[in-house]
Amino acid sequence: MSAAANLSVPGAVRLAARARFVLLGCVFLGLFSEVLLSPYYPQFFAKVFGVEGIAFTGIYLFICRLTAVICSPLWGMLTKRFEAKRLLFVGQLGTAACTALMAAAETAGQFIAVTVILILFKSSYILIYPMIIELTGQDKRAGAAGIFHAVYHAAVILSTLAGAHMLKMDNPLTLFYYAAALDTIQLGVCVWALKHLGRSNSSKAQNQRDGSGLGQDQERDQGQDSGQGQAQAEAAAGVQVGGAELAGTGKQAAASASSRTGSRLAAVLKNSMESWNGTVLLIGALFFTMMIACNMIRPYFTPYMEGEYGLDTVRGGWLFLVPNAMAVLALPLIRRWCVAEHLTKVYGLGMALMAVGLLLQAADSLPLLIAGRAAFGLCMALTMAALDIMLFNQSEGGQMHAHFGIIVAFQNLGELASPLMATSLVQQGGLAAPFIGAAIISAVNLVLFAGFMRMRKHWRTSAAAEASL
Repeated sequence: MSAAANLSVPGAVRLAARARFVLLGCVFLGLFSEVLLSPYYPQFFAKVFGVEGIAFTGIYLFICRLTAVICSPLWGMLTKRFEAKRLLFVGQLGTAACTALMAAAETAGQFIAVTVILILFKSSYILIYPMIIELTGQDKRAGAAGIFHAVYHAAVILSTLAGAHMLKMDNPLTLFYYAAALDTIQLGVCVWALKHLGRSNSSKAQNQRDGSGLGQDQERDQGQDSGQGQAQAEAAAGVQVGGAELAGTGKQAAASASSRTGSRLAAVLKNSMESWNGTVLLIGALFFTMMIACNMIRPYFTPYMEGEYGLDTVRGGWLFLVPNAMAVLALPLIRRWCVAEHLTKVYGLGMALMAVGLLLQAADSLPLLIAGRAAFGLCMALTMAALDIMLFNQSEGGQMHAHFGIIVAFQNLGELASPLMATSLVQQGGLAAPFIGAAIISAVNLVLFAGFMRMRKHWRTSAAAEASL
């Protein structure tokens, strides 16, 4: 029996609170070191390795995103065999070692090679968010999601500001040694904070779920079980009838077998779409389009500020960070609004207002642009938190990590596609075009969400009808 099982309820609550605090610290430190150089990679590669131009930076970022797309689901799937906390420890250890090796890189090629291995290990950090949710009661998930997003965007803001100072160092690579030391300390603190939290904690947290997500998840579960039972029964019946048909002869037997096979395939297809995997893929499509809309406007924002409004890099940089600041300020709203009964409304209205905010940034007015940035950042945080909670409320048992790993892969695919689309739009329509394109993609996302909700309603109706038979 684990040590956690012998704890009193107040003791277990304190352990869970301590674990959540430490995990949020891991989120901050992990993202801080990851984003530190993101806005300054061209300058970094030119100063450290003598590589000029932005083409190399584009290749580097493409390789990083592609590696993350491949590795993220793998860590989620590994949780079916190993405890999430132990996988996280392995990932943190590998991250610390690779971060130190980055400081010793002598060529740009070596830097890329070590970065790929680093991402392989650091992709384990996708386990942190589901772990925080598992340690949080069902009625407090909105607050946990809000705090996660606040910490996330605070790390982006502070890291962006610190990255500019890093470039002023004589040898910026030495900073990776300090980052590796922090990663090592982070690992030690995590082992201390999580050592008494076993699988029982995750199971208890999952058992506390009230089953709500997109409306009536308990009905969904019953419908899913009913659908699976029906599919299995039809498959068994198909085998028996198929045996009888083999004994018969003639075209009628062949036609009957073909018809029954088609019915079985239709039942399997319907069941797979109604299953967890089908739902996760649909949510993944929403995340994919959302990430394209959110990231498409980033690459050319500073040139847009300089060209259209005559702002210098510093002031353009402050406006660049407005959405992140609004995401931090959105914490109380996420806590209040991103609850099960309001998730659909929050997401739908949030995406609509996010599209409006994107269009305002394309207007020829600095006040409207600032208002658009603020609205975009606020709605971005609300919609992401709402969709996160929908996903977590849809997941059951040990599936949460695996599902979230798939979602992170979709997010990275969106981040991979967004700069390519932004470049094409700028070439065709100028620096304001990405804002209009992102608004259109937000509208597409909203249409996908409406279709998703209609499908879910139809599935629940069908499941209820089948259960009554």
